[in-house]
Amino acid sequence: MRHVILLLFVALCLFACNQKAPEIQAPRPFGMPTLVDKSFDEAQAICGEWGMTLAVMEERFDGQKSAATVMSQWPKPGDNATTNTVAVVVLSKRPERVRIPNLHKLTVAQAEARLQAAGLRMFPRMTYRFNGNIAKGRILDFNPGQQVYAGSAVEVMVSKGPAPTGDSGVNSLRLGD
Repeated sequence: MRHVILLLFVALCLFACNQKAPEIQAPRPFGMPTLVDKSFDEAQAICGEWGMTLAVMEERFDGQKSAATVMSQWPKPGDNATTNTVAVVVLSKRPERVRIPNLHKLTVAQAEARLQAAGLRMFPRMTYRFNGNIAKGRILDFNPGQQVYAGSAVEVMVSKGPAPTGDSGVNSLRLGD
């Protein structure tokens, strides 16, 4: 029985000595693929296909891109990369929602300043309407308290003062006209 065990041991040793050690392959170089404007999931899949790892450096608000979209990347597209590269990206965040501040009876300049302080802007085309209760050039109507995305334009209606007899007129003018 000992002979059989010894014989098996020798056979295993001879077999193991004839086996080659697994080859360690050097990372293969390639041009960095474009990740910008891809969703996070798409960018992660691309990195996985190339044997890379995806890392998010930060998230920033961007009113132009949908949430979790790659805004910038490193290495840049076309730069040298290898299968073990860590691709670092900046993702877009959904814009903040802000409440439209009270603009009632403010001048257009005051309303613009208040909107700017809230992270909003005045819609470039204002509507004008006669009103006997609100002085000429003052904000007559807007969407008070409504929540909108930061950076949004807010539409306002500006008083033309009391209406002359026979004119109900609602007019639209561009900001600066």
